Amino acid sequence: MMLLTKDHYIQLKDGVFDETSKQDLDHLFEALAADPHQDHIVLNFHGGLVSVEHARETAENLMQRFQNVNTYQIFVIWETSVPEVIDQEGGVFSFVEAQLLQIAKEGIFQQLLMQVLQFARAKVASVQAGGVRAVGGGLDLPDEDDVWQEMHTPEDGREPFANVQPALPAHEQLQDEEREQFFQTLTTNPDLQDEVQKVVNGYRQAGQADASSPQGMARGIEGGESGETAPTLISPDVMEQMTQQEDQASRGIGGSAIEFVAGKAIEVLSHVIDRFAQKTDHGLYPTVVEEILRAFYLASIGKHVWDHIKQEVTDAFNQPDHGGSLFLKKLQAYYQDGHHPQITLVGHSAGAIYVCQLLQQIKKILPEDVTFNVVSLAPACTYKLFADTLKACQERIAAIRIFAMDDQREQADVIVPNIYTRSLLYLVSGVFEEVADTPILGMERFFKTQALVNRWSEIPQILEYLNTSQRNNVWSIVDGGDGLSSHAEHHGDFYRETFTLTSLEYILTNGLG
Repeated sequence: MMLLTKDHYIQLKDGVFDETSKQDLDHLFEALAADPHQDHIVLNFHGGLVSVEHARETAENLMQRFQNVNTYQIFVIWETSVPEVIDQEGGVFSFVEAQLLQIAKEGIFQQLLMQVLQFARAKVASVQAGGVRAVGGGLDLPDEDDVWQEMHTPEDGREPFANVQPALPAHEQLQDEEREQFFQTLTTNPDLQDEVQKVVNGYRQAGQADASSPQGMARGIEGGESGETAPTLISPDVMEQMTQQEDQASRGIGGSAIEFVAGKAIEVLSHVIDRFAQKTDHGLYPTVVEEILRAFYLASIGKHVWDHIKQEVTDAFNQPDHGGSLFLKKLQAYYQDGHHPQITLVGHSAGAIYVCQLLQQIKKILPEDVTFNVVSLAPACTYKLFADTLKACQERIAAIRIFAMDDQREQADVIVPNIYTRSLLYLVSGVFEEVADTPILGMERFFKTQALVNRWSEIPQILEYLNTSQRNNVWSIVDGGDGLSSHAEHHGDFYRETFTLTSLEYILTNGLG
């Protein structure tokens, strides 16, 4: 029997009702007022990187699981337009996974990855050896074949270069002679030159095929020559600059495409070294991958999806007739009718962003004595958003509990083996947010790394708040007793793993005391 009806969920897209309506919302609150469990509401927010179908399936499973718990379950299902992608072998991958798999096949990505890894590895070795230099003053580079083999041969789940500890002194930077050595190495690398030319040729051909557009016409002018092509997911703005450089070079008025690529690669290597020095790296291999993605592929890798997810939350509340705003008005009326329910807010992954926004909005419309229990499952919100929420309405949070993986398991929750060898939250922190290694609430890394605590002003504030009780944080895998256990080993486990759901059931029955 299906338990999930419109009396238990609203569905929003771009902040407005989609497949449910204001009338459905009115009926939901009428059903709530008539229900025996009207005084204990659980408001659930799923994560952002899931389809509507998956969100509904999860909601139905939770309805089934908690049907004997004395609560009234309400689900906010929010469409984030995240497609599922089917590869040629018939496997189903998320958008982010599919893009990473495609990028990893690109020759230009492989060449950039190999060269940046080679120099980053050499820089770490040089500093750790007391500044030992090669003849001529540059870095003593490891053999390219050895780097290439390390990139491609791990088959036991081991991360490439996992044995390298890339810590550098806080003042360490890429030196001028190292920049020049790197630039010369890249611009004289025939394999990289070939791959750059292939993607430029492919981009020009794409412009000719779409010659009706102004950009297409501009690219088509220089796109007549023949040559081997290669598709690429390099961001369009980067490809445009690369192609313009090549066009100008052909007229003798500027640098070539390979020089442009080398210049951006220098920025990548500089950022990698800076992150090693500032202790904001995610390990040698993941950090290099992250910085290449940030410099060359940011528009394609999924940042626009992540930005859209956050905008979906904002849109729910930014107009009085949008779904989030109307829900809060109905909740306000529910209180004015004499109801005083206990409300538990449960947010998984990006659902924690929704919880933060909801709390900030609630302060404006509900009585001061209305408070909420908060349960965050692998929260993907930033420390800054959570700190802003505490500043705005900490008094509205009666109690909180965060379930997340310890850092060892977070690192082991690999998105795509041998391509991006860390978890979704690491990818959000390292690539999708504006600053690399942005603190994310669901990552234990930011609870225990002193260098990071000192670097971000929000971290001490949040740690002081959360460390008031050892019961506020549950780091899986742990058997902590009633309401404090989790065996989740993957980001998506928290809404389906038995120990976590048993803890959640205990919390819904007995509270967070």
